[in-house]
Amino acid sequence: MSNLYSASFDDLESIRHIAEAHGFCLVKQVFSAGQMEQLESGIAEDYAAFNGTCPELMSCPSLSWVMVAPRVLDIARILLPGRICYYGESYLNYEDSIGPRTKSPFNTPHIDARGSRESLTPFWSSPTDSIFRGYRFAVYLQDYKNWSGGLMVGIGSHRGNLKQFGIGAPAKVEYKILKFGDSAFTVGWPETPLYNVPSEPGDLVIWNLRTLHSAGARRLIARPEMAMLPKFEEEIYEKLPKAFLPVPGPRNAVFFDYGNEVEEVDLYIKHRRFKHRPEELVVAKDWCYDNDEIRTIFKTNNITPRFDSIITYLCSHFDKLRKNGASNADLFSMRARLFALLIEHKEFSPYFPLLSKELFLEKAAKSQEDALNYAVTTVLKK
Repeated sequence: MSNLYSASFDDLESIRHIAEAHGFCLVKQVFSAGQMEQLESGIAEDYAAFNGTCPELMSCPSLSWVMVAPRVLDIARILLPGRICYYGESYLNYEDSIGPRTKSPFNTPHIDARGSRESLTPFWSSPTDSIFRGYRFAVYLQDYKNWSGGLMVGIGSHRGNLKQFGIGAPAKVEYKILKFGDSAFTVGWPETPLYNVPSEPGDLVIWNLRTLHSAGARRLIARPEMAMLPKFEEEIYEKLPKAFLPVPGPRNAVFFDYGNEVEEVDLYIKHRRFKHRPEELVVAKDWCYDNDEIRTIFKTNNITPRFDSIITYLCSHFDKLRKNGASNADLFSMRARLFALLIEHKEFSPYFPLLSKELFLEKAAKSQEDALNYAVTTVLKK
């Protein structure tokens, strides 16, 4: 079964075909053993360096190479023809031993893609059943082919009516009895076939942002290939924990997104930005993927960066410092950085703009201070 959903890293056409047909693909042997050792040590180093509040990956000195590794970018480009965009959506999971991130992962089946022309809240759905032009990439350090703890996906859930996948309505399930010795459980099987992705160290897992998925899938010892909805896994696990294979170790991994410069990705970027109040974006304080070194990497690899969250954080922090009496000299470098990002800011649709770029430029032509005041006031009202 795995051959149907996996391909070698150098078989780019098969990767594209599998991802477009099924909504995900397991790409084999993208990273060497040496690179995986580098990744493992890099995760621990950057987690410690940032006191457990790691920024996005391009701002992590020991991890940024993963996102722009040649094999990764080759895969991103075959999936996303045209110019690709990075918008700060990346993160890592790290524990030095099995703890809450491993024991209690986010195992509710969900899709990530959201936004419409009317609202940023609804899950994204194409009126023409087209494929969402954004993907998540994941590198797991553990063996989830032979153990529990990996990714579960809904095969083909990146297309079609959302309700059939239980999004916005109860999923239709067919109930069957599953027996374990003297114990019997009623398990609901959805119309959408489920699949526990058998990733191994060195593999790259990719899935469409419209694909139904969940973390921490358990594998039955008797039938390790069988995938179930997490709620039924939990019911069985509570009574028969030894029916499942254990996890192999901490759920350490890195995740990152790439998308195209298109409307649905623009709406998703704005959904991610607007789901938090500006003052909650303090997580972006260590984001520095707008510095010269990283900009050069983006330019060399024809990647468009979006800085919505950095702009929002800077607006909030700038406003707070100014109200607390910071001098112009104290604010000089922050003002210059924010102004440069606002000048560069480019959106891919006219819906739910961060600010009016036309009005900002009009004000900037007369007074940088007036332009910044307009930007800060407007962004913080969103």
